Amino acid sequence: YSTTVPTRSLRRRISKRNNPKPVLDESKFQETVSKLPPRFTPEELADAITLQEDPLVCFHLFNWASQQPRFKHENCTYHIAIRKLGAAKAGKLIRAVNIFRHMATSKNLECRPTIRAYHILFKALLGQGNNSYTSHMYMETIRSLFRQMVDSGIEPDVFALNCLVKGRTINARELLGEMKGKGFVPNGKSYNSLVSALALSGEVDDAVNCLWEMVESGRVVDLITYRTLVAESCRKGKYDEARRLLGTLREKKLVDRDSYDKLMSVLRKDL
Repeated sequence: YSTTVPTRSLRRRISKRNNPKPVLDESKFQETVSKLPPRFTPEELADAITLQEDPLVCFHLFNWASQQPRFKHENCTYHIAIRKLGAAKAGKLIRAVNIFRHMATSKNLECRPTIRAYHILFKALLGQGNNSYTSHMYMETIRSLFRQMVDSGIEPDVFALNCLVKGRTINARELLGEMKGKGFVPNGKSYNSLVSALALSGEVDDAVNCLWEMVESGRVVDLITYRTLVAESCRKGKYDEARRLLGTLREKKLVDRDSYDKLMSVLRKDL
């Protein structure tokens, strides 16, 4: 027999042969359908999918409903279907992405992907993969989705930005450059979100650099962002850096006395 180590593609094919394609449990599917009223609403379908533990049944319920006369999916059905199929244990991420695409091409403009839909898919993608190859593949997908989100005019928030930072898909300066290049001028909320996301993911130095870029661009930093940065600096053991930051904030009069006292209490609490 051959002693040659199988290639990754061969191991993947062998694994697929050893793991047969899952088959729909027709009895569960029919039982769930029978419990729906004749003219069920999107909310009632969403509840049925929520209660169903089998992800394959969830997927077929969504598709079956799509073919019913006078029924139209709404955000609630898209969101729960994507969440169920995107769950790490479900292993149906491709189907979750397909439903997301269905949402993106919906004729009902009110059902186009919202920030919440992106959140659900980002979370599902971050939960996939235990090796560097798989992680890299999904991080590229997250990066592509993030660009799509920005292109569609949806303003990034802390969670969305944290997904990119956590996955190390892009650094802060590159991210800001891309957003500006696409005509999306980061406002105060976007900057605050990015600084907080960087700090919460442990990238404290990058968070501080982004903070000063934010100040130089004339954006207002909110107290929550300052508080997050001070707290995470202390958590990383950067007490001296936190003190210097507070000293600079006071010197430049970027915070009032009350805010300064609150930030100092955060520092003292962690000492």
